[in-house]
Amino acid sequence: MRKCIVAVAVAAMFATAADACTGIYVGKKVSVEGNVLIGRTIDSGKAVVGKAMNLLDRVENAPGRYYSGGNDRGGWPLPDTTWKCLMTPQVNMRHAFRYDSACLNEKGLALSGTVTGATNEEALKSDPFVKEGFGESSVVGLLALSCSTAREVVELLGKVVAERGHDMPEIYMVADKDEAWYIEVYTGHQWAAVRMPEDKVLVIGNQFMIGEFDPASTNVMCSPDVVKLPLESGFAKKGRKGLVNLALSYGKPRSPYSNMRTWYGHTVFAPQDKIGDYVNDREYPLFYTPSRKLSKRDIFELMRSRYEGTKYCPEESGDYGVRVIGTVKQCSCHVLEVDANLPEEKRAMMWATFAQSEHSPFIPLSCDVSRVEGPYSLFSTDMTIPYNDALATHAFRRLAILAEMDRKMTGKGVRDYWRALEDRWMTEFPLVVSGGDKVDITAYCNDIQRRALEDARAMFDEISWYNTFHSLKPGDSPTKPLPEKKPYVYSRASERHTPGFKLLLIAGAVFTNANSGIVYKGLVNAAQVAGYTPLVIPYMEDARRIDAVMDKADALLIGGSNAQDDYDKRKKFDIQVVRAAAARGIPVLGFCHGHQMINLAFGGTIGRIATNLTPKVVHKGTIRPFSRNNFHEINIVSNTWLHGIVGADTLRVNSSHVYEVKNVGKGLKVAARGADGVVEAIEHETLPVTGFQFHPETIGDMGEIYDRLIREALSRRKREIAPAAATKQ
Repeated sequence: MRKCIVAVAVAAMFATAADACTGIYVGKKVSVEGNVLIGRTIDSGKAVVGKAMNLLDRVENAPGRYYSGGNDRGGWPLPDTTWKCLMTPQVNMRHAFRYDSACLNEKGLALSGTVTGATNEEALKSDPFVKEGFGESSVVGLLALSCSTAREVVELLGKVVAERGHDMPEIYMVADKDEAWYIEVYTGHQWAAVRMPEDKVLVIGNQFMIGEFDPASTNVMCSPDVVKLPLESGFAKKGRKGLVNLALSYGKPRSPYSNMRTWYGHTVFAPQDKIGDYVNDREYPLFYTPSRKLSKRDIFELMRSRYEGTKYCPEESGDYGVRVIGTVKQCSCHVLEVDANLPEEKRAMMWATFAQSEHSPFIPLSCDVSRVEGPYSLFSTDMTIPYNDALATHAFRRLAILAEMDRKMTGKGVRDYWRALEDRWMTEFPLVVSGGDKVDITAYCNDIQRRALEDARAMFDEISWYNTFHSLKPGDSPTKPLPEKKPYVYSRASERHTPGFKLLLIAGAVFTNANSGIVYKGLVNAAQVAGYTPLVIPYMEDARRIDAVMDKADALLIGGSNAQDDYDKRKKFDIQVVRAAAARGIPVLGFCHGHQMINLAFGGTIGRIATNLTPKVVHKGTIRPFSRNNFHEINIVSNTWLHGIVGADTLRVNSSHVYEVKNVGKGLKVAARGADGVVEAIEHETLPVTGFQFHPETIGDMGEIYDRLIREALSRRKREIAPAAATKQ
């Protein structure tokens, strides 16, 4: 008996093809992030259709399995080992048509399927679709589980189409760290694929776009008869070079429904091309060069666009019959990202909405998690799709529709709040995925999922009451003025950070050479002791990037120096981040090397410890793993913050250093010294900046006082007087 991941036993009447999607691609050489980006809106004729998340673990050495997710006659055989995948199937289709839509796998593969095309009748007479063939309802998950490269996806899809046939006209896009492919399936057995250029972009509506096609060219793949069939059957249309134009041969005539989205994307991303006003029968190019490098934010906003700034914008023209990109029909949108510099299990990332993108957030997702939040992974067992408050997609959907009803007075507040959160996530998430094993990516992603859902539900309730409060009409209260109606603002919108989430940046490791970049567990533990979520930031030379990261931080922690670090580069970087943090008034805590860098940032000096100090104190000791053979007492200065926390004149600490603070920087003061006079602690007079020459983060179970030092240092706040600025050197 066949063993299947998904069993199918329902009629095709329940299938809901995403027949109105918009596809977007940005090559890695023209993206701000330097990563390939693939985007797609998922637009459905059924407004209540939603999406869930499905995390499938790797299965090794398990032969005899089949994958089925649609009306595909029992599925397709899976390899003995299938990859861990994160998929986004339809919320009401778990036991029927999956429509996995967007998939990431542990090999760094990102796959989107599909944008539905439109095949003409002449082509279908020669090669009709196969009713029980594969298609977007089933094949996307199969490809993600089975393949480790984009090229393998194209090859396997071609094999499936050849042997079992395809059921709909569809367009797929897939990327890995090396290449990205665009695939059009025209008929039951004919398809073509082109490798997408790294320096180009595309935006397409529901239409085929591959023009003149030479099967012998490099960077293309296709079915054996994709050119031969139209030539022999008499429906071929050739271009100026005499080659068969696949889009015109297989596709239906251009229409505003699809072609206008293609045109609009070109005008937004490449205004320098000056393609002019929309022309219905114009064959716009598939790939083109953007006017500037594009970011995920550019894709998000294009997915939300309603032809703003043109005569086709419904809000400006009053014609709501125009098919915009940011349609209310969207049930989900996603942007897939592949970062070639990350380990393969972290390489593929997804930014996904679970309802209409204009009034829903693009939530960052990773395949490198152990679980997803429950409301996002639930599926409806009722095929009639009743409202279910437990489903995340329904909560986002009802908010989006409510916000859409008054785009100016309530919708704008929702849009503004989500965009502010997205900006923060886009700064945090790259740091999370590049933070190594010490950063809990599952906890981070689940926290975002949970809090975004809480926000969606809270905003729905607030807007419902807002509408109730302003429900009176002029005739309802003739003797009293109606309450002034101000635009809705979410009650949590003014909070500086994601509710309940405090971000601490760790500059304790800078990846300046092949051997450096060690992040000691104590630094991560120190952040967590203080109640923060720790994120490691790598070495950066661009001050603007440092500022952009620091704008999102709630605190900064700088650890000790690794002997293999590129010291000069690290010193320059650490001084920059201290100054950036001090300028924002956020807590800064430095251990050992970090203590010295704080002093330098404020114009002080450091130098080697003199060898003739008395009494003799051993400062160079072993602190990793934990050791108690290099502890010594320090004398705490009275009337300092440190004295108030310790509540004593002395403290026993550990050391491992050869440099010390010499001249104390502007605005700083000595908080503790060793018996030999070495500065063991400094603190700023007005700013929440603290430096310890010792290592409380490595002491472990030596006592509550060390944990308290860390917690209190990272919770200090700027005094209510004019602060002294970090001094430029």
